[in-house]
Amino acid sequence: MKINVTSTITRSTDSVRQRLTELKANPEPVLRMMAMGVLPEMRKRVHVEGKDAAGNRIGEYSTPYLKLRQDKYNRTADPKVVLSLTRQMEQDLTIVELNPGYAIGYINEANFRKATWLEEKYKKEILTALSEREQELATAVAEEYIDELLNNTTE
Repeated sequence: MKINVTSTITRSTDSVRQRLTELKANPEPVLRMMAMGVLPEMRKRVHVEGKDAAGNRIGEYSTPYLKLRQDKYNRTADPKVVLSLTRQMEQDLTIVELNPGYAIGYINEANFRKATWLEEKYKKEILTALSEREQELATAVAEEYIDELLNNTTE
């Protein structure tokens, strides 16, 4: 008795290899998805929690500035620096297309300059680095994207 066995393993392997080659040649979609996944977490960290990428407080406002924030802008008495006074910076924080890739940053040049100045003033990585949680999110998004890419076969 003779048994014939056929397999599509070569075709499947070729399909996976092809998709990975295409992703390597054009990583833009996964990079954009990673930035989209990280953006809300970064916005919360910087503009609400007032933390740098290491998870530490960015700084504390001086008493006179804190009073101005409260009186003129109806902000809280919390002295933590949150990079938000009129909410313009946090509303402007977005995904910025680079060539190649994507970043999280500001479209408005003045907000970009403010962010750069604040990092220099407090001597901390605020927006120029990802927190551990943000790195985990970016990795999870990339893994999910790649899993979906490789598992969506028409064969």
